[in-house]
Amino acid sequence: MAPIGLPFLAALLLVGLVVSLAIWSRRRARFKLAALGLLAAFALVQYAALSDLLSRPKPIELAWSPPDPETSAVVANVMREGEAIFIWLVEEGAMEPRALQLPWSEEMARQLHEASRKSEETGGTLRMRYRKSRQLVEGHRVFYAEPQKSPPPKHVSGLSGGGPSLSSGD
Repeated sequence: MAPIGLPFLAALLLVGLVVSLAIWSRRRARFKLAALGLLAAFALVQYAALSDLLSRPKPIELAWSPPDPETSAVVANVMREGEAIFIWLVEEGAMEPRALQLPWSEEMARQLHEASRKSEETGGTLRMRYRKSRQLVEGHRVFYAEPQKSPPPKHVSGLSGGGPSLSSGD
């Protein structure tokens, strides 16, 4: 089911219960028809509102859990000076990126620009750590370029210390 499905169904169920109470009450038929009409109008408005929210980045203050810097990478960013910083994170094992909106900060924008440039130069991964607004006050960097991991050591088996042996048996 699409991400919009569960919140939409839950809201529709709650309003449906209220409408069923209105229908089974001892009211006239026009009140019952009005309740059904309101349910249909609510369903359309709720669906439109939820589908519109899917296309917008979520403010990071509304995120239930902050991004884990060990498992998420910043794959794209857009900075609007004086307005906001928009980032797209891909968490390890996730199928799609999460879009987040950070409040504008000169310091964060500078960090993002420097870390992005450094990660491109070194081939590392751009990551972020964020714990609400106290992160900058504590002096920690929000954005950082993770250095490129060194490849595992190569193991060559079957060689003795003198190199390959040649036999002279003509």
